[in-house]
Amino acid sequence: MPSRTLPLWLLPAAVLWIFVIAGTWSCTPFWPDADGYTSHVAEGRWVAHPPGYLFFVALGRGWHALGLPAYSAVQAAGLLLTAAALPVLYAVFRRVTSRVNALWLLAAFAFSANVLVLSRTGTSHAADYFTVSLLLLLATSAGFRAGRFWPCVGFGAALVVCAGFRMTTAIMMAPFVAVVLLRNIRNPSLWISLVLAGLAVIALQSTVIRLSGGWIPYSEYSQAMHAENLHSSVILQGVSSATLLNVARALGWWGMSLSALLVLPLIALWRRFVPVPSEGEPETPDISGNRTEMLLYGGASAAGCLGMSALYLCTHPGYISAALPGSFAVLAALAPFAPTVRLALASIGLSLGFFLFARPFLPPKKPLEAAANGLVLQYGGEAIRKSISQSTSGWLRQAGFNHLVPDHRQAPLDTYESRTK
Repeated sequence: MPSRTLPLWLLPAAVLWIFVIAGTWSCTPFWPDADGYTSHVAEGRWVAHPPGYLFFVALGRGWHALGLPAYSAVQAAGLLLTAAALPVLYAVFRRVTSRVNALWLLAAFAFSANVLVLSRTGTSHAADYFTVSLLLLLATSAGFRAGRFWPCVGFGAALVVCAGFRMTTAIMMAPFVAVVLLRNIRNPSLWISLVLAGLAVIALQSTVIRLSGGWIPYSEYSQAMHAENLHSSVILQGVSSATLLNVARALGWWGMSLSALLVLPLIALWRRFVPVPSEGEPETPDISGNRTEMLLYGGASAAGCLGMSALYLCTHPGYISAALPGSFAVLAALAPFAPTVRLALASIGLSLGFFLFARPFLPPKKPLEAAANGLVLQYGGEAIRKSISQSTSGWLRQAGFNHLVPDHRQAPLDTYESRTK
């Protein structure tokens, strides 16, 4: 009988994660985006800016009703969704890899740069961890593969939940849903489920528009946001320095959250030349999974998010959060081997060390330093704890490099700076 004892490092890792989150917690909004959710929760409204985020605001309102201040309630919503994602994502990993390897990947996910930043900064991006993980879990279940009715209905319901938390994430999942549909194209239950889910999403978004004051104010706000994002879009603007910067941001922030990739080759070499006793741990998962299926589903879910973020808008790491569950699911499918403790800790340490010790250049003396503050260094634990957050354009202007800030960013900076003085 294989051993069912948990790895010795698991409990200290969980305690460390809690201490890191608590030690870098701030009661002051880190991102301006959080102001929108906070004000809506405080004022008893149901939707934030388009496309609405109805379920996230409702969850924040629930915490607020229990006595938490408005911003703390929004933070609690994000932290709860992050914590809820962990067991779901672990179950996804177990479809295709061993228990020890699944736990290591889960730890690498929990300590990734993206999760450490977004888990409690008061924005709805943390919902992506839970909703995308849930979609992956349901799509790879035995009942879903067999075409049973209720597992398919559950998949459709998960799509509605995804849209309720973040409509943009549901749109990002279009390539993933397309791949799922192609692999199950003769399943009538799936077709029925997707049609019902589509109708439910339409009803949900109609409710969001109504709660926003009707179509005219909703449309005007949407067009204003679209106009502001226009200059960062490769699709709408073509290739320019601003749009290429957007692509680099998306891929850079995604790569920063996949420190596990850096040690996978080392693990492979270690396993090849230094055999490690398995100590009774089976190398096959409890549930016989399809690695090809996981590669397709995980890859499609990550590609949809990265593609939309890189080619349209990616001003902060939150926009690539929906790519992480699928990316780690791909790693689980590609790595059917358990790492040694030292190599696992090296992976986690890369991300955690940067998060805890990275500091913005204050004051930045060169344009490159100012840009680094906005792109990378402002997302460390110290910056979050002290609520040091600005866009890259804001850092450039503050450092005296105003001539490098595009014209379309000047007015939003004026507005933001006047609000924060």
